[in-house]
Amino acid sequence: MNIKLYFKQSWQLMQQNRFFSVIYIVGSGLAISMIMLLAVTYHIQTADIAPAVNRSRSVYLESVSYIYIMREAP
Repeated sequence: MNIKLYFKQSWQLMQQNRFFSVIYIVGSGLAISMIMLLAVTYHIQTADIAPAVNRSRSVYLESVSYIYIMREAP
């Protein structure tokens, strides 16, 4: 197959342009790690993980108001 040829060509290109190769590899690694960090953070915030095992059945309120009406004595 041509897979061996592809690896050979990519290795030769990386040897010719070392600076740009390092920039491309580091940039790709940082992008992948940031996407993984976002995915894991979202999963931890929304999943039913102990101790909040009923998180998917919870209701979160933005605000609660309480009105007390004082009545006159009869």
